[in-house]
Amino acid sequence: MASAALLSALVLASCGSSSKSGSSTSSSTTSTTTSSSSSPVCTSLKQLNTSISTLTNPSTLSGGKSSVQSALDGVKQSLNDLKSTLTSGDKPKVDAVTSSIDELQKAVNNVSGVSGLSDVAIAIGNVGTAVQSLVNAVKAGCPSG
Repeated sequence: MASAALLSALVLASCGSSSKSGSSTSSSTTSTTTSSSSSPVCTSLKQLNTSISTLTNPSTLSGGKSSVQSALDGVKQSLNDLKSTLTSGDKPKVDAVTSSIDELQKAVNNVSGVSGLSDVAIAIGNVGTAVQSLVNAVKAGCPSG
């Protein structure tokens, strides 16, 4: 659970204010543009950050399967909202998050009582890593702080 708290702190620090836009840089793996804090990308990143914070909160894991499932549903919705604001250049990062979310869903589905919660904790960490990579790719243009 300490790793979940650390992951949450990392995501919060990187995503505190982030954004993306509609134009691409010369790099084929990232695309960034300048946007205001109220841009759809910045707003969606803030929502994703909030849902990841809920997912990685130790009380979510200690709340059991239904608590984790509820938080996971929030992350899925936030990711879908963010996905609709991104350019195709960000698709590989979104796909990586989606894949890690699918693995987390499998782990949640296999929870029985306390059994399986360690697998869920590991999968939550993997989601956080994938989200961090996505956030780093699209946060340019959102004000920090």
